[in-house]
Amino acid sequence: MGIQPEALVLNGVSALRWGGPGGRTVIGVHGQFGDKRDPVMSRCAEVIASHGDHLIAFDLPAHGERRDGTAFSAAAASREVKELARIAHSQSTEVGLLAIGIGAYVSLCDAPPGTFQHAWLVSSLIDLERYVRDVMVEYSVTDEPRSRPAHLHSDGSPMCRQQVIRRRSCDPCARVGGLTPTRWWRAAWR
Repeated sequence: MGIQPEALVLNGVSALRWGGPGGRTVIGVHGQFGDKRDPVMSRCAEVIASHGDHLIAFDLPAHGERRDGTAFSAAAASREVKELARIAHSQSTEVGLLAIGIGAYVSLCDAPPGTFQHAWLVSSLIDLERYVRDVMVEYSVTDEPRSRPAHLHSDGSPMCRQQVIRRRSCDPCARVGGLTPTRWWRAAWR
């Protein structure tokens, strides 16, 4: 049961808002195979709305109601999250992020510092930070900033086709005041 979301359109993209306008905004970004009605997102939205704030969730390209034949692109999804954050900043006192799986990656990869004041990153992995480090070792990616983008040569999976940009710009821990991805919902929304 719970709070029913309100349908709205932001920059031509269908979205849902739990809670009324005003107060703080949390942008909800679902994971792979998910959509804006993700059950984890809905439950968190009820908590957020109960504090007088609101959560806005939308379908990433090629997900949910946006299955128009366009392929998913992390770069395009990242641009959409940044644009939604820009809109939210113009209408809210504070903007946070609730992101699940690949939604966390696309939300934080190119996000300028200060985009989100709080972030809760949800992963089905028990230790996402260790997993990221293992993948970095596997593909010889270091913590050192890169002076130019480089391409990974791999099995051709979508994640491996992405350009490797300076690690700092794709490090979720560096973006959210030291919170690690495995410590989602650690701090209460207050």
